[in-house]
Amino acid sequence: MRVALNSDLVANNARVHNVAMQAAQLGLRYCESQIDLPDADRRITLYPAPSGSPAAYLWENFDNWFGAETKAVSVPHDVWSTGDSSHTPSIRPQCLVEATGIPGGQSYYVTARGFSPDFSADGRGRTKTGSVVWLQSTVALATAGSP
Repeated sequence: MRVALNSDLVANNARVHNVAMQAAQLGLRYCESQIDLPDADRRITLYPAPSGSPAAYLWENFDNWFGAETKAVSVPHDVWSTGDSSHTPSIRPQCLVEATGIPGGQSYYVTARGFSPDFSADGRGRTKTGSVVWLQSTVALATAGSP
């Protein structure tokens, strides 16, 4: 009985982690798709690279993900919702885009986080239960005259 219960707990933990991973991937892809849109069509903010030394990126500061001064964008309902799914996440995936500051073109760090269905947080936004998955990608846009 104990082995069966432990196996069930392990399987459930893997399942909720997988759901959080898929949510984070959705957030990542959403923000990546917004970068190259015209300003009038873009639904996110492209933040500039940090200045100063040492450079502190917005994604590194948790206050930019939770609270009154949140800079992260929650993926809109129409992006994650489909007619085939009745799943409604308690917390939608989030993403944040900021320039890398790497010379020689336009490049951005895209950071996203996704949550498992059983996620809950304390009053400061820190995880109490469930899974949170953070993902990050670098997107480089071709500049005029480059391949």
